[in-house]
Amino acid sequence: MPITLGLCLIGAASISAFPLTSGFVTKSMIADAAAHEGLTTIWMLLTMASAGVFLHAGIKFPYFVFFAKDSGLRPKEPPLNMLIGMGVPAFLCIFIGVFPQSIYQMLPFAVDYVPYTSYHVITQLQLLMFSGLAFFVLLKYLQRTDTITLDTDWFYRRGGQIVVNMVGTPLVHLSNSLSKTCFETIPAFLIRFGENPTAAIKIGVDTMGVWADKKMGRTPSLKKLVREKKIYPRSQIKPLSIGAGVAFILFFFFMMFLIVLNLI
Repeated sequence: MPITLGLCLIGAASISAFPLTSGFVTKSMIADAAAHEGLTTIWMLLTMASAGVFLHAGIKFPYFVFFAKDSGLRPKEPPLNMLIGMGVPAFLCIFIGVFPQSIYQMLPFAVDYVPYTSYHVITQLQLLMFSGLAFFVLLKYLQRTDTITLDTDWFYRRGGQIVVNMVGTPLVHLSNSLSKTCFETIPAFLIRFGENPTAAIKIGVDTMGVWADKKMGRTPSLKKLVREKKIYPRSQIKPLSIGAGVAFILFFFFMMFLIVLNLI
């Protein structure tokens, strides 16, 4: 993957503040501004961070991905759209590094900063080269072992998953139950009730009587209840007349109107 390697090296050099990259310009502006304001501690921390970033992203990542032990894999270059996605920011990294005035024009204040001075370039190269020397010296003389790096994000990733499972699962079940009740059970009941309200009311009353008998230890069979005419089949119950249905609806709306008046 030579094209991917080249784009990766450009990104690693830029984030490490190598000369002729955008990181060299932007990081230098921040560090020099801290030094100019007398923030010595901040300037030292930024310098240490630059060395750490170069060790991790500038050397460690490209080295172990592309130049370390050969795994035997020979992958092809990614698709064109992914190469364009890497190529555009890589071009901007070089363009801004070579023409820093392009980013100065985007700032809301006037900038008169010259990053490419001999002192600045030499000191930055010294920092990067000695950081690289320390990496390869330690790589040669320290025995490497296969380890698992446990970052701090493990705690909130695993903990967050547990919290989501504890909180989300009951809420999902409650949502499913409410959705089924509101959009399936209740509409189905209303449709059945509207077809024959008399039968629905009669069956409901009879069913409550059967439950009461069951609580008292009497559990007659359904056929016996139908034969004794204690429960009527739905087909044998005559529906309400149109006038009775209209009266029932008017009574329902009248009760709702009284409830609304009380609430107001």
